[in-house]
Amino acid sequence: MILGTSISCGKDYPVGTTEYNLDFEYAWNDSVPMRWTLRNPSLTGYGCRLDRQELLRYLHPLRTCDPDDADYTELEPLGRVAAASRIVGLGEGTHGSDEIFAMKDRIVRYLTSRQGFDLFALEANRPEALRVNDYTIRGEGDPKQLIRGMYVWPWMTEEMLALVEWMKGYNASEPRMTFTGVDLQMPATLMSALQRLLPGTGSAARRAAALAEQLHSIYDAAYRMDVDLARSLEPELDTLAVDPQVASLPAAERAEVEGYIGMLRAFLSQYRDPSWRDRGMASTLEGILQRQNEIIIGDLTACNNKKCSKPSDCKSGICASMRCQGRFERHCM
Repeated sequence: MILGTSISCGKDYPVGTTEYNLDFEYAWNDSVPMRWTLRNPSLTGYGCRLDRQELLRYLHPLRTCDPDDADYTELEPLGRVAAASRIVGLGEGTHGSDEIFAMKDRIVRYLTSRQGFDLFALEANRPEALRVNDYTIRGEGDPKQLIRGMYVWPWMTEEMLALVEWMKGYNASEPRMTFTGVDLQMPATLMSALQRLLPGTGSAARRAAALAEQLHSIYDAAYRMDVDLARSLEPELDTLAVDPQVASLPAAERAEVEGYIGMLRAFLSQYRDPSWRDRGMASTLEGILQRQNEIIIGDLTACNNKKCSKPSDCKSGICASMRCQGRFERHCM
């Protein structure tokens, strides 16, 4: 595995942002020529090449992907970039490769223990991910069943279980690490989580109950959205957002309710916005960042709230994208 940091081609076109893709072939010996090309759709026809020695300035071999190995010497280049960055993207060339998730686990442990990050998030439905958090903070529930409850098969593995158990141990003396999700594909559980935050009676509770009932019919048997129903529910969400009972909630609960309303708005917008899910997750992330000091987001990004006030302020970052064909993750559920 190779860690690439801050690769650039000339002074005008830095690699390291989401706008650029780096394609390269690499070998440690001289038997295979090394070459790479920078491709960017917005720069039609643009490309450049670097020789071996130039490229080696930016590529750092990873000694191991064992998350229990606490010698993080080879991750120090990542640490130097992360110290000045808010967002670290942990990508993967394949779903389900043991080495990839183990390496991401190791990076998460490094960023947490050495760089002070204190929230881990996945591309997982938020209420279900918060139940995993209850286990890592208070030991509530069966971790295997809680991981299964996040629905997505790449998480239902021993590798994910190992990370969750490590977080629980890390939180043993005091809560230092939070587990959460930023996805919004399950409107029923989003609505249920919102309802639990509202007073049991009153206008807000009645509006939320009516919305929850109608959301059960948002898809037909072929999983197609009822567009007319979605259009009718959008103003209902707006009315709930300004309900006096919501406004009177304590600040933390009000922020959570507003966050769930925002996620439901994004969900309902899918009939007119092809990027609804990405926009919804980005909005959820920004809301979390306003309330959390330091953040790691495992499947998407890792963030440090001390560095900037919102994601759009972030001008630098690091992406570790690792492709390998090795062992498959070990399913444990």
